[in-house]
Amino acid sequence: MSLRSPPRFSRARPASRSKKRGGESSPAHWEEWAGLLRLMEALLFVGERRSQAAVRMGVRWQDGRLAAKQLFDALRAAGVDLKRCKFVNWWERGSRQQVVKHVRRGGLVVAMGRKVERALKHKGVAHLSIIHPAARGAIRKKERYSEHIRYVFGEGKAGV
Repeated sequence: MSLRSPPRFSRARPASRSKKRGGESSPAHWEEWAGLLRLMEALLFVGERRSQAAVRMGVRWQDGRLAAKQLFDALRAAGVDLKRCKFVNWWERGSRQQVVKHVRRGGLVVAMGRKVERALKHKGVAHLSIIHPAARGAIRKKERYSEHIRYVFGEGKAGV
């Protein structure tokens, strides 16, 4: 008798579609996952904390400035309705309770960046992971980031 660990939902690509197993490189048919379309009706994006620039300017994710501009442009390009998205920062007061409520209501949590991904994994919160919109390097290009978001949400191939 072998003990299997529960499936991990923190990856953008389901294991059955991985290149290693000969499947497609892009999860183009997310509707195979029961209820994913319903989950995508309510997305909660979880970031780390507000940057010093955001605090100085008095802006939050909802304002669509700084890193949020990159994210919003990519989400629009992927066909995600921004009206159905909510945004919190994990290390801000009250945000963890918001994540718990969102999960209880059947919503989908999206971790922005590796630090948040590790924190959500540590707390046992099922989630999708995306590269943080303020990441440096090649992903910083608008086209690359849009490809990444389309890939995570099942509408294209990742160029990253």
